[in-house]
Amino acid sequence: MAKDYYKVLGVARDASAAEIKSAFRRLARETHPDANPDDPSAGERFREAAEAYEVLSDPGKRARYDRGDTIDLGDLFGSGFGGFEDIIRSVFGDGGLFGASAAGRPRRGSDILVRVRLPLEQAAFGTDVDVTYESNFACSNCGGTGASGGGGTATCSTCGGAGAVRMARRSIVGTMMSVVDCPDCEGEGSVVVDPCSSCDGRGVEYGQRTVTVEIPAGVSTGTRLRLSGRGEAVGRTGRTGDLQVEMQVEPDERFERSDIDLIHRIEVSAVEATLGTQK
Repeated sequence: MAKDYYKVLGVARDASAAEIKSAFRRLARETHPDANPDDPSAGERFREAAEAYEVLSDPGKRARYDRGDTIDLGDLFGSGFGGFEDIIRSVFGDGGLFGASAAGRPRRGSDILVRVRLPLEQAAFGTDVDVTYESNFACSNCGGTGASGGGGTATCSTCGGAGAVRMARRSIVGTMMSVVDCPDCEGEGSVVVDPCSSCDGRGVEYGQRTVTVEIPAGVSTGTRLRLSGRGEAVGRTGRTGDLQVEMQVEPDERFERSDIDLIHRIEVSAVEATLGTQK
């Protein structure tokens, strides 16, 4: 029985070319063997998704497939660099599936999530809290430049300043070309002439930092505050990630919270409820 390529990609039979391409982009990244090193079945699912896209993205092949004709994909996954590589390049560009940063896009550090516990009173009226966390930060000795003193940088001779190199490798789905960060300059495109002794020219060092965060009044559990540029630092030219502070409001035995309201329950006798009282 022929494979249902529409089902493989998760699209309707009347899906547009854009929908088919979008579905393949998602599946390719999800099932690529490099992204699933511990899943032996990933390679076959990746291959199947590529087959489906090869057929459904071509109007002629799609029409023949819809008529029930047999489609011969030939050496799509053969030993050459055509076929499969052409599919990946047409969908993802020269950078390949995972080559966005290597293709010249500025790198960005990861966001860091820190959770803080707040008493209900502080959550209701606001407060300042000190948050301590660990990460890679800009080197305190060179200020993140990676250079010692007034030393500068020079173009990386390995990648010629591109920050990336092309690499051929064999995988379960054949030989593939991919673009990866240059191993000598780590994707920077340049190397430090006189490296900083503290960070070895990387521009970052691992450490601990404490920042004071202003918590506004009225926050609830799950509320997140974003502090731009306080997250992970990545190299000399990369953009620093953000720090996200998530609130966890502790329960209070006196009050029950309902959105922005506080509910306090008290017991009164029938006489007190009838005549009124003070508690």
